[in-house]
Amino acid sequence: MDWTQVILDKFPRKAIYLIKDEDSILENEEMRLVLRENGIAVIDYSDPVHFRFVYESDYRNKFSGTLIIRLLECNFEKIPWDVHANSFKLTIGLNDIFPHLNREAVIEIDPQHWQQLFEIQTNSVKQMNYENTKRIIETIYSSIIEDKKRQPQVKINDEVDLSIFKKSKKIFSDWGLISQIIGKQRLLETSNTEFENLVNESNQEFQEFITNDFDKGQSMTAFKQPNYVNQIASFMERNVNRTGKRQALIVMDGMSFTQWALIERWLITKGILTKTNSTIAWIPSITSVSRQAIFSGKRPDEFEQSITTTAKETHHWKAFWKSHGFESTEVKYQRGLGHRTYQDEYLEFKYNQTKIYGCVIDVIDEFMHGARQGLVTVQSELNIWLNRGYLEAMLHELIDLNYDVYITSDHGNIEAVGIGQIQQGVLATGRGQRVRIYDDEVLRNSTHDFHKETTMKWNSSTLPKSYLPLIAREKNAFSIKNDIIMTHGGTHIEEVFIPFVTVLKKDEL
Repeated sequence: MDWTQVILDKFPRKAIYLIKDEDSILENEEMRLVLRENGIAVIDYSDPVHFRFVYESDYRNKFSGTLIIRLLECNFEKIPWDVHANSFKLTIGLNDIFPHLNREAVIEIDPQHWQQLFEIQTNSVKQMNYENTKRIIETIYSSIIEDKKRQPQVKINDEVDLSIFKKSKKIFSDWGLISQIIGKQRLLETSNTEFENLVNESNQEFQEFITNDFDKGQSMTAFKQPNYVNQIASFMERNVNRTGKRQALIVMDGMSFTQWALIERWLITKGILTKTNSTIAWIPSITSVSRQAIFSGKRPDEFEQSITTTAKETHHWKAFWKSHGFESTEVKYQRGLGHRTYQDEYLEFKYNQTKIYGCVIDVIDEFMHGARQGLVTVQSELNIWLNRGYLEAMLHELIDLNYDVYITSDHGNIEAVGIGQIQQGVLATGRGQRVRIYDDEVLRNSTHDFHKETTMKWNSSTLPKSYLPLIAREKNAFSIKNDIIMTHGGTHIEEVFIPFVTVLKKDEL
């Protein structure tokens, strides 16, 4: 029996369940996968306005399955009465899965090992104390180490373990790890046919995953890290409540894990250490959609009027923080940074009154769109830029001013091959190299019908109804046939999964 079955059995009928999830069990991706496979949806309740929007839009009178409403930092009575009155109320925790083990000890084990622990505890008939439970956990870790010694790892480079690529039924965290590995491998070996074939095969698998799970994954909570870029601002807001420190967000426009691998290695040589996670760019992976989602903290269907421009980013950023109690003078936003020497740059995070700082450094995006030799050009120019010391100086100064500093991107990039342009004049409202946007579904569909082998329709409930993307498949681009270009806008794993980085301070090392 699987431990997930214990939790699954708590939802025997099609109904609404209000759940107090004391040990974040429903945050576990393996559990979420099992729930989805059984037709059970999960949404989190924290902000009542956002909950009402999601509930009315996606579930009331539209969903006939089982719905779990997971309460975040609130009690059952905080739920709107019409939902509260028609739902079951449950509290779940680790004691449900491990009734014979000490909860405080179980909390310390990584959830990926819960199944081994679950199988061991089924042989127990009496309650174990903390020390006995810890002995069992230590036995599990010892057996894992021995297994790793016996099992050969699939490797192309001694520094990168690629076995995750072969895992079946991958979940979001697996794809995030794969994206990080791609960047690291590219840094170690700039040209490796075997590895590139592996990336292409994985991306084909990823296309099915992201098509099915992009919308569903937005129910994942962002307590430990923002899963989607629109959760970054909320993640920072919770952090400022926890630490009371000034917050800074640096968006490196267009940065994929391949560029981050180079930046990370370079920062280490300068004594700046970081913690790297992944987050998900919005699709289509273009600046006006995904970067606007970062600074607004919203889904694209919530900023429909400005979805084609970045001009409202200052307004979005200030409005978000104002709604959480900050004065306009305490919140700063800057863009177009990184082109001058650091000493000549006018930077508003230096003001004493600044508490929240967001900025865009767009040099990588510029390198990408001007790259004549593809990825090699981007990496070379990025290395030159890093050696000029701009980023190093900015990070050191932010740390000295006691900011909590985060670095992210709005989308990644790929080396794509031109398949020719679609000649439609002004019929498409947006014409990128990897995506074309239509406001008429008939036109979008007919265009797809003429180019079925090279395009895909992207449909998402998170986009405005009149915003209809047609995306180039694989590594194709709507550009001169056979031209190799660096670009973005599609659903390739290297465009969608991007870095979310915490800059570490000395007391966090």
